[in-house]
Amino acid sequence: MKNVVRGVKMKKQSDIDAAKQQLVEELEAARLIALETKSSAAMVSASIGKAKILGLISEKNKKEGEEEKIKIQPVLVQFITDTDEKKEE
Repeated sequence: MKNVVRGVKMKKQSDIDAAKQQLVEELEAARLIALETKSSAAMVSASIGKAKILGLISEKNKKEGEEEKIKIQPVLVQFITDTDEKKEE
């Protein structure tokens, strides 16, 4: 079975893992920008995106006549502000 990420066909598990890692890094960069601009909704969205890619949150598509099943696992998210970083120094 071939997997497709961003329109690129990949056959090896290592390729899939690399693509996941790149997406997680992009979402982390977006989360940091959201932190700088104090956009909490964007921070949460990026964190949820990372959790989905890493398999911490899974969603099953709703089929006709079935209830939507969402498996949610607890995830600890720590937001670090500039104030917190200054305290550590």
